[in-house]
Amino acid sequence: MTVRHNGAETKVIGNPENVVRELVIFFSKAYPALDLASKLVLSVDSVEFLQSCAGVLAFSPEGLVILKDTATLKDRELTMLHVAGARMFFLMGKRRTIQSRLTN
Repeated sequence: MTVRHNGAETKVIGNPENVVRELVIFFSKAYPALDLASKLVLSVDSVEFLQSCAGVLAFSPEGLVILKDTATLKDRELTMLHVAGARMFFLMGKRRTIQSRLTN
């Protein structure tokens, strides 16, 4: 992708995440307020995220499987595991809506 703005130009090649990351950097130089906003957004590499799920979370036809002992976890930590599981399902293309779960 080639971007030209206010006489500046950049060429970005890569996967969508890298392209977006480089575009944010490019435009944050032109618009400092965008730089501040970009610091407030968490961007996690999908491959890195899925690798970190290995051995902790798994996908099964029945739904999310937590592979670690959760007996000592607080409710907040359990909730975060389920949020991470939902993201994992989405990234793997296995996302099921709440509605489809309720009707099955």
